[in-house]
Parts: sequence; C-alpha cells; structure tokens
Amino acid sequence: KNKCYSDLNRTSFVGYFPADNPKYSCIVVIHEPKGANMFGSNVAAPLFLKISDKIYSKDFEINPFVEKNNKKRFIDIPVSKNGFSHDLNIIFSSILVNTQNQNIKKNSLWVITNTHKNSVEFVENKINKDVVPNVKYMGARDAVYLLESMGLEVIMSGKGFVKFQSITPGTKFNKGQKITIELA
Repeated sequence: KNKCYSDLNRTSFVGYFPADNPKYSCIVVIHEPKGANMFGSNVAAPLFLKISDKIYSKDFEINPFVEKNNKKRFIDIPVSKNGFSHDLNIIFSSILVNTQNQNIKKNSLWVITNTHKNSVEFVENKINKDVVPNVKYMGARDAVYLLESMGLEVIMSGKGFVKFQSITPGTKFNKGQKITIELA
C-alpha cells in the first residue's frame, strides 16, 4: 500500500473448469477479508464456486442437452414458479421444454404453472384490480411488482418463492394497505 508493505490481508483462490477439459479459469482475490479464518479456502473458494456454477449452468457447450426421442431437451421437466407468462414462455422455449397453454387466453399476463411428466401446463391466474391476487409460488420480483402495481405496500422476508401471503387472495383491500409475503 502506497508502495510499501502493509499489515492488510488478502486472500485468494485460483481455479479452472471443467476439470477434464478446461475452458475457463478464474482468480478470486478478496482484499481485507473479515473474520477469524481469513484463508483462501474459507473466503475466496466459496465465491469461486458460485461464479463457476453460474457460468457452467449457462454454457450449453460444456453442459449439453440430452437426446431423447430424436428431440433435444433436458432430462427432467423443471418445477416452475408461477409468474409472468411471457417470461416463462421464453425460458421454457429456450430450454426446449413443452408447455401447455391451451387453457389460457392469449392476452393472459399471469399464470400458475403445473409440472407434468413431459410438459409444463400454464393456467390463467386471473387478476382483478379490486381484490388481492394470488402470489403464492411466484418469485419475489413478480410478486412484489404485481402487489405494488395494485397499490399494496409489500413487506417481504426470506428468499426464493412466495410460500405465504398475509392477506387471503380474493380479499378486497385499500390502496396503501400492507401485505406481508414470506419466501422460502
């Protein structure tokens, strides 16, 4: 520091992946790590793992599709959060998962998803501007957007998708009323 040695600590971790045929390498350096165990294995390596997992999961060259019945698709049909139909259609289309949309109107914005053996079914989540919508099993972003756009004040706890909402869906509400959503 200032062209001199200092008492400040740094910790680092260097790695590459995939192990058998490396495509990526990464170094993680943490300046002034906090805590008792300020070693690369405790501080920098877990961050390297998060970075590499994210990259690996999005690289279809090193994480390929599986051939089945002459169609490329992932082995398992994913369990989906409920949410904005346009976004869900884009996601499922990009990973070549069949969707069943025949029971919803073309202009339906919000859907409830049901995972089946070979597809994901979309069921219309009817939103009425005068009553609290059902945001159960939605991701936090969609749930907060929908509730706040209706005039509710959202109090949120947890991470993941909505497991509980404090006001029962279908209940009339007043603008500015508080609603708590718990995510898991």
